[in-house]
Amino acid sequence: MSGTPSESINKYGVSSIIREFVLVIFITFLLWVSAGFQLWFNAWVYIIFLLFFSAFFMGAMVRKNPVLLNIRGAPRKAMREGKMQRYDKIFFAFYVPLFLLIPIIAGLDFRGFFWMYPFFLFPLTLWLVLIGFILIVVGESIFAWAMVANPFFHGMMKIQDERGHQVVSKGPYQWVRHPGYLGQILFYLGSPLLLGSWWAFLLGVIMGFAFIYRTAREDQALLEELEGYNKYAKDIPKRLFPGIW
Repeated sequence: MSGTPSESINKYGVSSIIREFVLVIFITFLLWVSAGFQLWFNAWVYIIFLLFFSAFFMGAMVRKNPVLLNIRGAPRKAMREGKMQRYDKIFFAFYVPLFLLIPIIAGLDFRGFFWMYPFFLFPLTLWLVLIGFILIVVGESIFAWAMVANPFFHGMMKIQDERGHQVVSKGPYQWVRHPGYLGQILFYLGSPLLLGSWWAFLLGVIMGFAFIYRTAREDQALLEELEGYNKYAKDIPKRLFPGIW
């Protein structure tokens, strides 16, 4: 995109908002079809939470970071403005099918499509389902906080020189360098637990490793390319998990 983005929401920002809710509708459709054209209680809890979260999240973005909504809602080709990094291609090769498969597998599991639990695990009990819900709430909250706080939260790795790209150290970036990815890992681990599917949980674990891979590669690129990031990395030593890595 050329020029300076408007400081208020524009048609691309509206597109971002619409896209957010269309995504929830699409996930609902995948759950509904795979579960035999029905939705079970856990799925309703999941969908209702996503709808309320999306409304709150988009409202916060409109108030605090409308420019980022405008940028992320632009046509994909305009938003990309350059060659996608190889590691981003590898990440999305995992992310897209896993994003589709997790709700599908959860729905099939609800129907009893799978005759056994993976690795002979026990059925998901109520406390594990509640843990799943907590992971979703915490994960989405961290993700939203990171995006609201970071005006450079792009859909793919790029140094946005045209926008005066600089290190962001406020909000959740005070504790880890990639809080948005941490939030997504928690979300994709929690979603299958809430939906009651061990098989979908295994896919969520794979998704988590995909985000860890992307974090490692993106962090290295930022160390090499973004001015001030080396100092930030020394001040905030953990990339993804507080106290661990």
